[in-house]
Amino acid sequence: MRMAQLEVELLPPEDGKIGAVTDDSLKVTSILSGSAADGKILPGDVILTVNGEEIKSRNQLESLILSAGCITKVKIERFANRVDNENTQPASRFEHVEVLMKLRKQRKLGLFLREYDGAVVVSRVDPGSISAEILQQDDQFLELDGQRPRCKEEARTMIVKALRVSV
Repeated sequence: MRMAQLEVELLPPEDGKIGAVTDDSLKVTSILSGSAADGKILPGDVILTVNGEEIKSRNQLESLILSAGCITKVKIERFANRVDNENTQPASRFEHVEVLMKLRKQRKLGLFLREYDGAVVVSRVDPGSISAEILQQDDQFLELDGQRPRCKEEARTMIVKALRVSV
């Protein structure tokens, strides 16, 4: 498997999306023309990680893209068909590609969560981030939009949804 890095510069997405539409298995089904993903990520690619964190769901993918801030590194798996020069037989294999995306003029969420004793707690807040204005380490999320988050992933999803509505 070959690793390659590509850089993509993005304007701040208004909706927190990179322009790659995925199915439930995180396989890219289409790319929005003119988006950050256009020409870099292809239909059929499978999104594996965002900033080193393994992606397990579309909600998690959207949440991580929105909270990533200025630089988003996306690792994808691409099925590559190529002709092998030695055998002159088509060889099929998977190719891992890392895509580095830079967002301009956007502050990151900068919020890191942990679960402690059945509660979702702030483990770290990045200085200068959106979260630094209102949160600090060890703050606990009792409710988000009237609902008690059961785990950090659920809390992250709720926060991202709330940000999309307010932005």
